[in-house]
Amino acid sequence: MANWDDVTQELRAGLTNLVAVLGVAVLGWSASALLVVYWVEAGVALVRGILQGPFARREPADVSPEQQRVRDRYTPLASWEDKRGGVSIGPLPPVYPRNMSAVLSSVLVTLIFWPIAGALVIATVGAKFPVETVLLAIVGVVAGHSVGLINYFRNGKYVENTVGSAMSRRYTIGVLVLAVGGVSVLSTASPPSVLFLIVALGKLFADLAIARSEASNDPRTEWDEETLAEQIPTAAPTAVFEANRRNLLLRAAGMAPFVMLIPPYLFVGIAAVFAGLVGGPVAGVAVFAIGAVVATLSFVVRTDVERGHLEYHVYPDRIVAHDRLFDEPQWSLARTTVEEVTVESSRLDRVRPGSRTVVVSTYGDDRRLRALRRPKAFVGTVDSGSDSTVYSSD
Repeated sequence: MANWDDVTQELRAGLTNLVAVLGVAVLGWSASALLVVYWVEAGVALVRGILQGPFARREPADVSPEQQRVRDRYTPLASWEDKRGGVSIGPLPPVYPRNMSAVLSSVLVTLIFWPIAGALVIATVGAKFPVETVLLAIVGVVAGHSVGLINYFRNGKYVENTVGSAMSRRYTIGVLVLAVGGVSVLSTASPPSVLFLIVALGKLFADLAIARSEASNDPRTEWDEETLAEQIPTAAPTAVFEANRRNLLLRAAGMAPFVMLIPPYLFVGIAAVFAGLVGGPVAGVAVFAIGAVVATLSFVVRTDVERGHLEYHVYPDRIVAHDRLFDEPQWSLARTTVEEVTVESSRLDRVRPGSRTVVVSTYGDDRRLRALRRPKAFVGTVDSGSDSTVYSSD
């Protein structure tokens, strides 16, 4: 027997298209009317995804090392994608930092691509544009997605969703491609019957297929919460070392000017140059100053969430990185796999704040413990296998 949630998702997908189908079949809508409806629907879907994405609890499938390197270089907040755990804000479900990279990417699409598509769509609007009925169709689109958003939280759909399924990016891209591409190609000479087929057989069926796909459990994605939890010893650690949060954030603020030379922070300089060309030197400097402050704050917050609350638990047979903010272990490695533990030297050690970085080398991998309190004590504890409990202090 079909699950009721699956049925309602398909029903909502059909209802969001009903008014557009009637508009083409009964009212003889032109392609421009469909373009406007689909363009608005794409924007509504993007906003819905931005609202749903941060709360998706299920971890996405692993990506290849090549894909991860591309993400780390070009995707905002890609360094958060490995963070485990979430933090609750008021009565809302937990927000998971690992989802914020995809959410921010969707925000950038909304701010950049959606207005451009809107300009192309509005250019097709003629004098006989059916404003009243198109507004009715838009109300239907907003109502359908609103019901879906409410259902997402009320029925706990965020528990079984990954950020990819929660944000419906395939759906949004399909809407834009169909609207701006397929319909505009047929806009000049297509009779209403052809447009009806586009809606009824193309977009409607695509929406239904994606609705069913989003209702599935995505078998390619696996839970790995218990796997890491099973690695954590039940006994108390023999030593606990904390990251120096203050010095770590000061380091981040000091590195911000250099970070602004690479994407995506490089956009600040590009925006300042554009503002200077349009509004003069004062406007360019103002845009750069505001952008630099925002970029610095965002880099500091990014560093704080990523590393500012870490502490490292040393057990007789294991080292565990635990995040106090999310109360979750982040990674774990067996001490038998540790080849070397060293304090990394740098030419910037004399001028940058904070302790030096400790490098834990294992077979084919290195863990860098940045701004660690008492790094030499950590090295001595790991090397000696001491059984006495040691806690770092301010």
